[in-house]
Amino acid sequence: MKTLIFLTGAFIIIIYIGIPIFAKTILFFSASPKNRQSYEISGSSFILPPTLETPPSATNSAKITLSGYTDKKTRIKIYVNETLDSEAVSDDKGKFEVKNISLSEGENIIYAISENNSEKSGSSNTVSVRFKKSAPKLEITSPEQEEKYVSDSNIYNIRGISETENSISINGRLAIIDQNGNFSISFTLNEGENKFEFSAVDPFGNQKKEERILHYSRD
Repeated sequence: MKTLIFLTGAFIIIIYIGIPIFAKTILFFSASPKNRQSYEISGSSFILPPTLETPPSATNSAKITLSGYTDKKTRIKIYVNETLDSEAVSDDKGKFEVKNISLSEGENIIYAISENNSEKSGSSNTVSVRFKKSAPKLEITSPEQEEKYVSDSNIYNIRGISETENSISINGRLAIIDQNGNFSISFTLNEGENKFEFSAVDPFGNQKKEERILHYSRD
């Protein structure tokens, strides 16, 4: 009985408002409460908020490309930290791609709005992108450059300081970084010159390299 009542009501609604509006109404009530607030009703039609595809959360590029989908042939406006940055028009399938969106150093909160003539949607889902261009922290506390190390043991502990979110490798081996940013790793030395190549990479893709030469001899 409940199913019959629902179908009868749906049929009546379709007659009075048309299939496209009925379909968008279904989408409206099936959306999450947050996205549902983004819908605006203008006359007899809805302008659906666009949906942004999730970009990388961190980058070292000041310009990014965002893609997503909305209604077909609809103007899209991209806002970065509440400021209008870019515009584009979706294709005949509702797909859009917006290039050269500018980022500021630090966190960038991005959302989009659809517009069609004088009508506009509410906000899309928001995405967050962190931008950082500077090199990651890499401080080598031992060895010093051209250090001379004399010992009966040929085991040497390399130490340094970085940041917990970075990745540190020495001669291709990953070093463990503790919660304070300190890292260490042991190497077996050859007599004479030993070269160590350090590489620090942060989540943004920035890299810093350094080199140390250590001279080892036994007592």
